[in-house]
Amino acid sequence: MKYILILGLLIAGCQSGSPDLILLTLEEKVIGEYKSAEGSTLVLRGDNVAEIGDKSTARWSIVNNEVFLDKQGLLQTYYRIQLNGDLALVAVTILGIRNDLLTKDFALYKKVRKD
Repeated sequence: MKYILILGLLIAGCQSGSPDLILLTLEEKVIGEYKSAEGSTLVLRGDNVAEIGDKSTARWSIVNNEVFLDKQGLLQTYYRIQLNGDLALVAVTILGIRNDLLTKDFALYKKVRKD
């Protein structure tokens, strides 16, 4: 009888989920504005367009749990998503070949605004 009571409480607790609990996709989590220590800005919009600096744009997507930016095939960059939500530039594609940067060369982009 004791086990039935405990099981009932567990089931009731599972069904009364908090409305504040919202599960976001990885794409939804990274949308927002980022700024590097050097002052460069990167804005990832919800329509998968990235604004780089003031005038340049690129397409962005999630590839292998990294943010992938493709600037019309001319430049492709990869950003690792940090635990705190910041982005670290970890690789660039040159002549179709991915070139990973050394850890000391990572450029960190801090999230300054969520959209």
